[in-house]
Parts: sequence; structure tokens; C-alpha cells
Amino acid sequence: MCLYNNADPNSGIQNGGVYWAYGPHNLSNQYGDHYVMNNQYDDAWVELCTGYNGTGRGTTIISAGWGFPQNLSPTNSIVLGTGNNYPCSPP
Repeated sequence: MCLYNNADPNSGIQNGGVYWAYGPHNLSNQYGDHYVMNNQYDDAWVELCTGYNGTGRGTTIISAGWGFPQNLSPTNSIVLGTGNNYPCSPP
């Protein structure tokens, strides 16, 4: 999963914006619109959560192979996972 410098996927991947491992990842100092790309495979998903460590309210779920501009201001963590167990849902 990759976070880009801004809402344009041509802006380049943000320094430290590549996440490989399943589970929660805390974000810091991420404000405004960024392109979020879930470049995982099969049934892997990315959920954006308002709390740290994959808690709080889910704001968005992005399926494998999809990417969208997202306002990261309310987002404090992202979770990479598989299956139907979304920790912060409902979005």
C-alpha cells in the first residue's frame, strides 16, 4: 500500500509512505488530500481509521488494486488485512 505526496498519483510516493505488513500502522502529520493506492492482491484491503492502532471509526475501505484521493486529516492509522474482519468499520 502506498501513500502519495498529494491527491495526484503522479506526485510520487511519499517518503516513508510504503506499507508491506498486514496489521495497523499509525500515521503522523498527514493532512489534506493524498492518493492512497492499495497495490496488494486478491482479497487484501486497506482501511483508514480515525484512531491510532487500527481503532476508532472506519472512514474508507479500499479493495486490492484500487486507489483513490483521500482526505487524511481525520485518519490516524491505516490497517492492511484480508477477509471480512474490518477493525474500524462501519465506514
